Amino acid sequence: MNIALWLERAGLSHGNLPAVGRGSRVVQDYKALAGRAARLATALRDRIGLGPGDRVVIAARNCPEYLEVLYAIWHAGLVAVPANAKLHGAELGFILEHSGARVCFVSDQLEGAIAPHAPPTLDRLIIIGGADYESLSPQKRWLADENNAERRAGAPADVIEGMDLFVGLSGPRALPAEALARMAPDAMVFAMSNPTPEVTPEEASAYARVIATGRSDYPNQINNVLCFPGIFRGALDVRARHITEPMKMAAARGIAAIVGDDELSESYVIPSPFNRDVAPAVADAVAQVARSTGAASSEGAEFGYAQGDTTGFRAIQP
Repeated sequence: MNIALWLERAGLSHGNLPAVGRGSRVVQDYKALAGRAARLATALRDRIGLGPGDRVVIAARNCPEYLEVLYAIWHAGLVAVPANAKLHGAELGFILEHSGARVCFVSDQLEGAIAPHAPPTLDRLIIIGGADYESLSPQKRWLADENNAERRAGAPADVIEGMDLFVGLSGPRALPAEALARMAPDAMVFAMSNPTPEVTPEEASAYARVIATGRSDYPNQINNVLCFPGIFRGALDVRARHITEPMKMAAARGIAAIVGDDELSESYVIPSPFNRDVAPAVADAVAQVARSTGAASSEGAEFGYAQGDTTGFRAIQP
């Protein structure tokens, strides 16, 4: 049975059954999704001229519309060619060229990466996805409110003009290097996608003063191991029952303090994860703030098990 038809029939009796969730909010049901998929299938056939057996590439991630597009392709009798959205733009271009696809659905995050590599045989590059404000989690809403007062919208390359800092937490090749030229002077680029950053340090070096990635083979590796075990050591030393925001900020300051003024440079703004001074410094900073803010339940002079915790334990010799 045709998938879209099955969904539509299922929707007739289960109209409120969720199909796709966006954030914490269900935004689609099977019946509505099947209806949109059928309309999209009609457009693919009648407006673009695709016929049974024609191939369509889908390169998307974290996109609620993915299922809708997939069902539309099946509904129209087309052949879906799913592409790994973590591939480089050139690799996606290779898939487009050798698959013979005339149409590619791509998530908005990947448009800038794939467009320069689209082959002449590609008729349409159709952008799908893009989160609206209402669909965001509370944390992402706060981030948007605090850091996007101008309500800029679009791909990273569209909104980067005049910015001092780019922090990439998305995927490979999400930002064309040339877009960095529109940033403020002495810009900083933190491209955290791993193992392939949003823009490589080699490309970014012509435009940015400070470049950091999540990789150990480049300077300024941002690695969460810098925070632990120090933050947990500090919390355990003073028997804190919660990790509070002030304790997190203390950990950040403890990490920063490792890099002295005489060492600070474009290629050394954060210590290496292998620096043995980091964990003790973070632990001490976290413990001090836990005491001063009332998060500690001991002064930290006691180490090991609390009194009574060792009942039933005894030392043994190997």
